Formats: sequence, C-alpha cells, structure tokens
Amino acid sequence: MGNVNGADAPQRGQLEALKALYQLQEKDLEIDRLQKEAETLPEDLVSVKAQVEALEDRLADLLERQAELRKEYNRHSLDIEDLTAKEKQAEAEQRQAQSAREQTQYENRIQQIKDRIKELLELSTPIMEAMENLENEIQEVEAQLAALRPRLEELLEANQ
Repeated sequence: MGNVNGADAPQRGQLEALKALYQLQEKDLEIDRLQKEAETLPEDLVSVKAQVEALEDRLADLLERQAELRKEYNRHSLDIEDLTAKEKQAEAEQRQAQSAREQTQYENRIQQIKDRIKELLELSTPIMEAMENLENEIQEVEAQLAALRPRLEELLEANQ
C-alpha cells in the first residue's frame, strides 16, 4: 500500500511539470506568431500607425499645456477681480476719509492696487496669445489625425 501512494506522488509532480512546460511552449509559440505577424505588416501600415501615435502623443502634450495655461490665466483673472473689488472698496473708504493724511493713504493704496492690476494684465496678454497659438496647433493636429485615421483603419482591415 505504501508503494501505491509513493508512486502517485512523483507522477503528480511530473504531471504538474508537464503542464507548466506545455503552457510555456504555448506562450513561446504565441510570441513567435506575433513576431512573424509584425514582420509581415505592410510598411504603409507601420508608417501610418507610427504617424497616428506620434500625433496622438503631440495632441496630448498640447492639451496638457493648454490646461496649464488656462489655469494660470484663470488665476490671473480671479486676482484681477479681487483687486478690482479692493480698489472700489478703497475708493469708497477714501470718500469717507476725514483728513488729508487719510486721503493720501487711500490714494497710495489705490495706486498700488492699480499697479498690480496693470501688472497682472500685462502678464495675462502673453498667456492669451500662447493659448490662441496652442488652439491653432491643436486644430492642426486634430485635422491631421482626422485625415490619417481612415487610412489607418483601411490598412488595418486590408491586413486582416
């Protein structure tokens, strides 16, 4: 009886090893098949696919940059709104000022606020220009992708 149980154990181990070997062989055959498939792909398909991938990467980069610029522009806009409200408040307080000294203090504060608003507007101008340029680039890349995608689909279908 001990012999029967002892004989089963090595057979089970061998069976597991054969299963693992079989799975490895299947994976190896799949790799070989994929390599042959890649080697037989038409050059047009490889080229168009590479162009589409490059354009998609470029589009992703442009959209990311556009989002960064929008964030920065929106931050400037909010700062300008806040400063404009502070300027109006300071002007209202200036009208209530009793002494010439208070009037002068408010004038100085108002001038500082106006200077900061002007500075923010000057900083916002190049951001707006960059956003416009990016929008044009994005449209160009999207148009190129729109032109290439049907060709890629056509080549993929022809290759199957």
